[in-house]
Amino acid sequence: YFILKENNNITYSLNNGNYYVKEYKITTQNNIFTVVNNNKEYTFTTKLLGKHNIYNSLASIIVLNKIGYSFEEINNVLTIVSGPKGRMENISYNNNNIIIDYAHTPDGIANVLNTAKELHPNKIITIVGCGGGTGSDRTKRSEMGNLVLSLSDKTIFTNDNPRDEDPNQIINDLLKEKTNNNYIIELDRKKAINKGINMLTNNDILLILGKGHENYQIIGHNKTHFNDKETVLEITKEK
Repeated sequence: YFILKENNNITYSLNNGNYYVKEYKITTQNNIFTVVNNNKEYTFTTKLLGKHNIYNSLASIIVLNKIGYSFEEINNVLTIVSGPKGRMENISYNNNNIIIDYAHTPDGIANVLNTAKELHPNKIITIVGCGGGTGSDRTKRSEMGNLVLSLSDKTIFTNDNPRDEDPNQIINDLLKEKTNNNYIIELDRKKAINKGINMLTNNDILLILGKGHENYQIIGHNKTHFNDKETVLEITKEK
């Protein structure tokens, strides 16, 4: 519907188009990818991790190039740009990686888990919950739970702002279409994070999903201070 003859159409993707990514490498520190345009290749580096952020970066690269910036100028800036707090935020711990991300939808969770797989860890441990209360979409919970169970080696289901909803009901919804039994339930989020860290051995990834940058937890009508990164740093400092 958008590619009309009267438009100046520009297409891009990871494998074809006016701009496309020929190859890429994802590490815990950065994305390195090669873009082809007019049969010429340009290499970019970004701290924004994951294949989904290659798409995002490529869109920005195209816009900036079209308004007059050279690929070299764009890469000089892209190289130093940091992602927002709580978005694919990595903490190294004893030859393992603990990644905190705000992903709380099926699409977001799939992106993070597939990125983790491309890092080729020994195993993936995922801590996840689902927000509750008025306005929450209960229909997405079983899909989220199924995704996490399918793409993780071990899952810890926990609280993520259940608000005035029964936390056990939220977990039941997440497990409605469970694909395996390789999970545990720990509603106390701090204890869940501690258990996840204790499961790490060597070259593992612990994903802590759902809250990202948030610094609070809402259980019932009580809002208390809680931040995933602060909790990770506190626990790992004591070990």
